[in-house]
Amino acid sequence: MKIENSQKIIKYTIFIIIITLLLILKFSLKKLNTNSFQWLLLPTTFFVEVFTGNKFVYNTEKGFVSYNEIITINKSCAGINLFILLTFLSLYILFNKKIKISRQLFLLVPYLVFAYCFTILANALRISFSILLEPVRLNSPVLKSANNWIHQGIGTFIFLVSILFFYFLLIRGKLWIKKIFH
Repeated sequence: MKIENSQKIIKYTIFIIIITLLLILKFSLKKLNTNSFQWLLLPTTFFVEVFTGNKFVYNTEKGFVSYNEIITINKSCAGINLFILLTFLSLYILFNKKIKISRQLFLLVPYLVFAYCFTILANALRISFSILLEPVRLNSPVLKSANNWIHQGIGTFIFLVSILFFYFLLIRGKLWIKKIFH
């Protein structure tokens, strides 16, 4: 009984520490500059370049700017809110497993890396679709007046689909992990 309670304490302590770090990150977003988000922006921009064919250079004041200086990928495009949400979802699913705490701790890093990588790909897709659909918006009289509505709509749709797909992959992974560890 003591071992089970101490394992629960360890599990919830780790959960609380990570959630606290995520909340600190969330509430410090306004104070941080674009340089603080290089860990998300650099790989995201790489994939945007691959998906769209546009090349970007880093400007310390603006972020990643396309060569024609029309497109800027900065901290507002970093996808930090998606990363926070996917990390929380990962922790929730991981710590609700009926496996030993030692195995949960072993799986913690892969779950966090998966949330990070998935955030980068989903965010790169969101930015790429926005870039690729911008000429359509500009050439349509109805959509031309929509300004950011199209950009935000694409982002919302891609992020919602991404969250659902991420959840599906974690649940499938949960079944796979149960087979391995049981």
